Amino acid sequence: MFNSKFIAQLHQLLLVILVCVLNGCATINQQSEQESIRVNQAFRNGSLLTASNLLDKNFKIENLQEAKKNNQVDTTYFLEKGLYLSLLGPKNLHSSTQSLLVADQLLRDWESQVSLSLRMTPSEFSNTLRDKFYFNRVYLPRDYEKTFINYQIALNHAAARRYDLALVAANQLRDREELIRQALQKELEGSRSNVRAQMSNPRNKGYGSSVNTVDKIPNYDMSALNDPEVGALKNAYQNAAAYYLTGFIYEQDNNPSNAAISYKNAAEIAPQVDLFQKSWNEIRKPMVSRDPNMSDVLLVIDTGFLGDVYSFKARIPFFTPSGPKIVSWVVPAIRKNTSFYQLSRVIIGKEPIALTRVLNVQTMASRDLKDRMPGYIASAVASSIVQVVAQEVTARAIDNSAKQNQSRSNQNNQNPYGDIFKVISAVAISEIAAGDVDTRMWRSLPAEVYMARLSLPKGQHQITIPTRFGPRVLGISMVNNYEIIHARIFDNGVVSLQNSNRFLGESEYSISGSVK
Repeated sequence: MFNSKFIAQLHQLLLVILVCVLNGCATINQQSEQESIRVNQAFRNGSLLTASNLLDKNFKIENLQEAKKNNQVDTTYFLEKGLYLSLLGPKNLHSSTQSLLVADQLLRDWESQVSLSLRMTPSEFSNTLRDKFYFNRVYLPRDYEKTFINYQIALNHAAARRYDLALVAANQLRDREELIRQALQKELEGSRSNVRAQMSNPRNKGYGSSVNTVDKIPNYDMSALNDPEVGALKNAYQNAAAYYLTGFIYEQDNNPSNAAISYKNAAEIAPQVDLFQKSWNEIRKPMVSRDPNMSDVLLVIDTGFLGDVYSFKARIPFFTPSGPKIVSWVVPAIRKNTSFYQLSRVIIGKEPIALTRVLNVQTMASRDLKDRMPGYIASAVASSIVQVVAQEVTARAIDNSAKQNQSRSNQNNQNPYGDIFKVISAVAISEIAAGDVDTRMWRSLPAEVYMARLSLPKGQHQITIPTRFGPRVLGISMVNNYEIIHARIFDNGVVSLQNSNRFLGESEYSISGSVK
């Protein structure tokens, strides 16, 4: 039997392991989950100022400039803050854009790193980017979020009628999309290469698992990933709405050839959207003189909220030379979203205006997770080998210590605690080695984006937008030849509306020094 000194040492060891387990999973997700829920709930209810203030409190923002300089603020803060402020009216557009540009600068740094690293082997590429970004407290936006940043910045510029800036932001999409494609392909190749290298190592002979795809993980919810719309997407990152917005701005700029290219891009990404195809056909027809008393209007309406990403933990059987072991896998999962609010039309004056869903951000989020799942599984397999080796080393150490204690005490008793300690230590080791996945996300993005294209007489109008709590009637003003109306519908029937018809000069909307 173990003497009291040995039992005390094991108790200390297990206490240390327990503390590591309790703290290890909080290393990536910095903010309190409960506080994040409060912030998001305030936003979903349309309480934008409350949500903005709670966000500052949650991230402990007292001196933002100092925090930014010292790299102490997570990227998710700037994504959320930027979107909140954009919905609070023209006086906040400057601050909104400045916030989004902080996240955009991180992506520029990422793009520079990707461009320099593309000649590396897949394994080197994967490890390099992971060391620089993925294990940093700074959140690297998901692929669909990367392109939505361009779209949101372009919408902000358009709301300020700074169309020259909007085109710069929108035209960065092509290059950004290509780098996302190359990085994703090489990163997944790198993850698989690392696993193959581990499995071919003579020391790891006999290790493996029959669980090699996400659908084989016990009790994993596949409903979001198996959605037919997710399967129909070409990828997770191409934003058709951004291309259509670009085309509309080119039309405003009297540049039909570039407008045609943008409409064509939108139609190729989402061929099922008739609005895109129709605009592409129309822009290629001979130009006709426009009525100076009419405004060409693009109506953009955001609805719904994204389902959460969360850590899914499973116990997986893993083969070893000494027999099967149980290891822990931690992979991300996404909740099947129920927070959709689908619109078919709005009414302007007395005329119903049909709406077209041009973007399903929820399916983009699910597709992003589906595309990256092989990499997560590859990492889980590599982690399994670490877990098993650590379990075996620990078990041998427990056995050796037991033998030494029995030898010193001249006892031949069977050890009643050894197997218990082995089981507890194996579970603890698996929990620690399995690690955690990054569940941070841009929570305030809409689940769906709707658009309509129409002509209205210049002057004052009323738009009636249906909500779950009845119709909301808002005033809009048509002043210019081209107008953009942007609305966001919240869960409690609140509607935020941007009627972008006034040019904001440098004193109101300066982004000098922010764009590199």
